[in-house]
Amino acid sequence: MSKYKIIVEGKNDKFFIEALLGIKNVVSPLVEELGGINDFEYSDKIEKKLTIFKTQAENKSLKKVGIIIDQDYIENDRIGFLNKMIAKVFGEEYVLKNVQESIKIKLGNNILEISCFIININGKGELSTVLKAIKSQNKHSLFADCLEKWWECADVGKTIIDQVEFDKNWYHYYIKWDNSNRQERQQANKYCSLEYSLLHKKDIWDFENIALDELKNYLKKFKE
Repeated sequence: MSKYKIIVEGKNDKFFIEALLGIKNVVSPLVEELGGINDFEYSDKIEKKLTIFKTQAENKSLKKVGIIIDQDYIENDRIGFLNKMIAKVFGEEYVLKNVQESIKIKLGNNILEISCFIININGKGELSTVLKAIKSQNKHSLFADCLEKWWECADVGKTIIDQVEFDKNWYHYYIKWDNSNRQERQQANKYCSLEYSLLHKKDIWDFENIALDELKNYLKKFKE
């Protein structure tokens, strides 16, 4: 069993990180999902997960933890939020200062190393923002790009449907309508999912895109 752990927000984040790590199976002991943490200010999911990790580290079964979460909006202080959770579990003397930098926490005779990565493009966004940025240049995105007109029509001020929500719709259309055949669309839940595309249609994504460089560099820390 790996002595490294990566926690992510949801299932799609897990599938994506596993794809970047080159993990073939969809049930990985390395990457664990939190089941969504939409309301950061009131969520205790990270705190509970860190408490479990603390016990595992004390028992010397865990050495390194990575926390990967979305930035969403520029004004969100994600590192500040994570530090609140870390302080509750490990003490206020342990503070994350920057993305990718680690803090080392002494637990008995063991040291637990914790770091974080905030998913974003130009300081905002989430996984869907990254997916839109890394679409393959060899694949057309006609149907997905047509959503721009729908967006303008549905929400002239772009205040109800924001960029994050739009990007989620964009990559769903890109997978389903631009890169799936009729038979696959008839079983869309299986064949038009992000998970399926990452496993069986990798060519629709550009995994060498510079938008992934920092994240891939971060993930190297978790390859034993």
